Order: sequence, then structure tokens, then C-alpha cells
Amino acid sequence: MSKEYYFSTKSNNAYNSLLDLKTISLECGDKILLERGSVFNSEYIHLKDLSNITISSYGDGDRPIINAKGTGLWYQDYGCELDSPTHRYCGTISSTIHLEDCSNITIKELEIINDKVGDEYYCATGVSAVARNIGVMSNITLDNLYIHDVYGNIYDKHLNNGGIYFTCSKPSKSAFSRFENILISKCFVYKTSRWGIAIGYTYAHENFKGTKYNESAFKVYGHKNIRIENCYVKQAAGDAITVMYADNPIVKNNLSDEAACKINDRYYIKPHNRGGKVGAGIWPWKCLNGEFRNNLTRSTRLNQDGMAYDADSGWSTLYEHNFSSLNEGGTVMFCLEEAIDSSFINNVIDDDLGGIFSMAKNPNGIIKDNKINKKVATPLFRKRMDDGNVTLINNIIREVK
Repeated sequence: MSKEYYFSTKSNNAYNSLLDLKTISLECGDKILLERGSVFNSEYIHLKDLSNITISSYGDGDRPIINAKGTGLWYQDYGCELDSPTHRYCGTISSTIHLEDCSNITIKELEIINDKVGDEYYCATGVSAVARNIGVMSNITLDNLYIHDVYGNIYDKHLNNGGIYFTCSKPSKSAFSRFENILISKCFVYKTSRWGIAIGYTYAHENFKGTKYNESAFKVYGHKNIRIENCYVKQAAGDAITVMYADNPIVKNNLSDEAACKINDRYYIKPHNRGGKVGAGIWPWKCLNGEFRNNLTRSTRLNQDGMAYDADSGWSTLYEHNFSSLNEGGTVMFCLEEAIDSSFINNVIDDDLGGIFSMAKNPNGIIKDNKINKKVATPLFRKRMDDGNVTLINNIIREVK
């Protein structure tokens, strides 16, 4: 029979520390319930090899707060180098909530912080997950979470380093690892280093190389049914929302505000050999049939990218019915030779800066039926990012001084 475990820093009739979870043998169907108004400092929740667990709140008042403050350490190792030698593939991570090889997990109605300020090699997350030996890590729901002041570094973009970050490591016991049925909904993610929300970087990246669509790679290693919706990401130090190596991910009704706010020469000062200053708003990496609808991205800060949206090195990415405004690096990029059949349709652009479209060596693409309000001085195509191929159809452009 499932059990409910109550935690409170206000009541004597409950566990008063989340560290007491180490003494509890959780079973399928159990619930971890935190009393509203409680504050759990220098504490964390880490689950491994568990299924059908709920972490939520009870009582009245403000959401319960968990602030790891740099505790909750675990060691991440992808088991192989990443797609670029500039990306660090192993290191110690601090996570307030961490899931490893778990399925059927619901986390909701909590306030999550991890505000220890570390050095340039320190990585931190609010909520993180790693699939390794489970095969398919499935049915994870993050609902109505307030995640903020998560301070890792701004350089290690593919270690679990940000507000919400899910990754796959090379398995030692199963044939593969991937994610399926992941829902992130109604989360407010504020002031995080490096990512806001990122789902799906994988040890299996080599299987997705090249311009040719690899059906077997997506069948075995590609994430399925990834949905990010109704989330608000504000002041992510780097990118706001990204899905990676996913088959038909759906990203809709989200707001990105002031993304990439630390990808600049003022903050990005100790990268060592970890790469350049790049960050954007809401975008996919190496996905198939990604759908991005009804999102709003504003005030993304200028860097080597700095645009609202980016169809990056994947197949048949669709942006439709989105809005963008005041993004310093422009509106959308179709990025490099592996960005195949990208579409940007029925979107509204209001005073984006620096060059509306970035066509960076992409072989094809369609930009159709968009409404574009721009300054006369703002070029339609961003300089030095205008060597790709694209078809423009029925776009309405209004220019003001």
C-alpha cells in the first residue's frame, strides 16, 4: 500500500528535514509532501531507481521552499566526449531535486532554489534528471514550479547546469537510454545559470551527425513526446528553452524574457577552452519535426547568436504563430548545413534588432505569411549570416524610422 510522508519545518508531527528521506525506503505510489510555508535550507531530494513517486505540498500558505545552497552533489559523466571538444562532459553537479533512472514521477507546487555562488567550474540545477541504465526514462511531470536563483556557471552548456536540465548518459547495463513522455508545464524559471529549461542532450549524439535523416537513430535514441508548455523563463544567463535529439517535440505558449543576459564580455570572461559566447531564446537542436507555436520571446541579449528563435541543425522545424520583440540578435536563424526544411510561418515580429533573419549556410527553408514591423535601419537579413538559402512568401513588412 502506498504511503504519504510529511515534511515540515513548522510542525512537530512530521519529519523536519528532507535528509530523513535517506532513512525511508520509498515504494511505488508513495508521496513526499512538504508543508506550505516551510523552508528547507541546505537540503535536497535525490531519487534513484524509483517509480510512481509524487513530490508536492500540503497545507495553506506559500509554497514550501527547498534551497540546496550547493549541497545535493552528484557526479555526472556522459561516458564519452560530446559533439564538440569545447564541451565538458563530466563533473560534479549540485541539484536541489535530482532524478536518476526514475519513471512515473510528478513534482509540483514547490519553490526551488540553489543559490550558492561557485567558481567558473561550478555547475548547479534546480531540477535535474539523468537517464542511464533504465532504457526509457518516462512519464516525468514538472508542474507549477517556481525555480529561481540557480547559480552554476555560464560556460558548461551541456552538463546539467540551469533551472531544469535532463540528459542521457552512456549506459552500462542497458542497450540505450532516452526520455519519453516528459511534460514541463506552468513553471516559472527565473535567474538561472546557464540554461532555463533544457531537455535531452545525449551520449548518443554521434548517431545524429550529418545532413541525412537517420530513422534508426531517432527510433532508438530519440526522445519521444517531449512537451514544454505555459512556462515563463526570465533572465536565463544563457539560452531560455531548448529541446535536443527529440522526435516531434512540442513547445508552445511559453515566454522567454531577457535570455542570454550573461553571454557577453562583461560576464563571459573565463571560458578557458569551453567555447564561445552563444545563446538564444527558444529553439531545438538536432530534432525531427519540432513544433514551436504561440511562444513569445522578447529582449534576448546580443551575442554571436542572440535571436529569439533558432532552427538549429535538425529536420523540419516549424515555428508558427509566435511573437518576438526587441531581441538584439534578430528574430530567427536557420543554422548551418544540417538545418533542413525549416519553416517560419504566420509569426509576428515587432522591432527586433540587428537583422531580422539569419540564414547561416542552411540549404533551404521557408519564411511565409509573417507580419514584420522593423526600423528602416534594421536589415532584413543579418550581416555575415546571410549566406543560406530561403524562400520568402507573402510576408508583410512595415518599416518605421
